[in-house]
Amino acid sequence: MPGFSVRLEVAEGVRETVGLWTSPGPDEGVSVLKVLMDLGQQTIDEAERLVRRGRLQAPFAIGRLMAHDDTPPLTHAMELAERSRPIELRSPFEDCETIAGGLWTADQVFDTPREDGLAKLRFAAGTNDLPAHVHEYSDRCLFVLEGEGTFHASPCDWRSFDGTGIESVPVRAGDVVVFNRGVLHTFSAPRRELVLVSYHSPALAFDDPQQFTLPIRLWSPLPRSVPQGVVQSTCPTYGPS
Repeated sequence: MPGFSVRLEVAEGVRETVGLWTSPGPDEGVSVLKVLMDLGQQTIDEAERLVRRGRLQAPFAIGRLMAHDDTPPLTHAMELAERSRPIELRSPFEDCETIAGGLWTADQVFDTPREDGLAKLRFAAGTNDLPAHVHEYSDRCLFVLEGEGTFHASPCDWRSFDGTGIESVPVRAGDVVVFNRGVLHTFSAPRRELVLVSYHSPALAFDDPQQFTLPIRLWSPLPRSVPQGVVQSTCPTYGPS
């Protein structure tokens, strides 16, 4: 059956969540947005279960987006979505001038009382200065649409972050990054443009003061600061609850 699935990398194997491309009807673009929002929420829920059970070594997971049967590639699917529901990408995003973003909110797209949404984010090549931050009030599932970059995150509780312990993971088109609220993270695009489709649950306006929070100890992935692999830290880490 046509649809997308996400294969998450976990310590003991693979977990797969599926979002079906069901009855697209006359407006395939709206169907694309619904499928990605539903898949984003399913992936967030699965990652949260894996964290609770101690199956993830950190409070985030990396996976791959798989297209099944006659499902169009994600790039083509997003073209359908933007043709049906155009959005304008505006900068700065989270106070970074080299990042532009736009947001589809579910209540506007589907005319239903949903609180989630989907953002499109474009990082210009050379973006290295978005500080590590947290979303205290929203969970995230990000699909890498185009290009390549690096996802940086800390397994530490952000409130006691001491500037160390950042893990840096290369990402490319087709990768998926998922984490729950409160995870300290950022992205960089040192060599090529990076385009993300980011599911937000719930979705907050970009200018909402609760959109993101910076830790007391600031960290950004400037070339001189990017760690190679995991740096050991003494700060408290997340664990199964």
